[in-house]
Amino acid sequence: FRRVLFRSPAAQKLFGRSEPELQQCGRDGLLIADDPSTQAALQEKARSGQFRGTVPMRHRDGRRLLVEVATVDFASEDGKILTSAVLRNVTERDSALAALRESESRLQLFIRYAPVALAMLDRDMRYVAASRRWRDDYGLGEREIIGQSHYAVFPELSETWKSVFRRALAGEVVRAEQDRFERTDGTVQWL
Repeated sequence: FRRVLFRSPAAQKLFGRSEPELQQCGRDGLLIADDPSTQAALQEKARSGQFRGTVPMRHRDGRRLLVEVATVDFASEDGKILTSAVLRNVTERDSALAALRESESRLQLFIRYAPVALAMLDRDMRYVAASRRWRDDYGLGEREIIGQSHYAVFPELSETWKSVFRRALAGEVVRAEQDRFERTDGTVQWL
C-alpha cells in the first residue's frame, strides 16, 4: 500500500509535485501523520481494506490540504493486492463552512443579547433565534422556543395577526403604529 504505482495529472496538480516526486514521497510523504483523523483513516484502511473520509495532507509548498479520500483494495492478475484511491481537495469548502459557522455564531450572539425584543423565524414561522428581551417582554422565560412554531408559542394569536404574517411572507411591507395583543392569561400588551 505504501508504494505508488500511478498518479494522475490531477493528483500531480493537487500536491504540486511531478510524477517522479510523487513516486518518491509515496503516501506517507503526503499525509500529515500526527493528525488524529489521519491515524483513524490508516487504522480503518488496515482493518477493512477500504476507507472513505477526509484527511489532512501536505502540498509541496507546505500548505495543509483537506482531502476527501475514497479507497478500495482489489487483487491484480498476478495476485498482488492493489489499492485504488480517489482524492478531492475540499480545503476551500471546509474553510467556507468554518467561516459560515463562525458568522452564524456571531449572529446568534447578536440576536440573543440585543437590547430590543428581536426574533428571527423561518418561512414556516418556526423560531430560529430570539433575544433575551423578546423572551422577557413576552414572558417566555427559559422556555425552549428554537424550532417551535410561533403559533404554538403564542396560541392566542388572532387570525388578523396570522393574516399579517402571511402578507409579510408574501413580500408585503406591513407596518402598524400599535396593536392590542391579548394574552391567554388575560393580560394585554400594546405592540
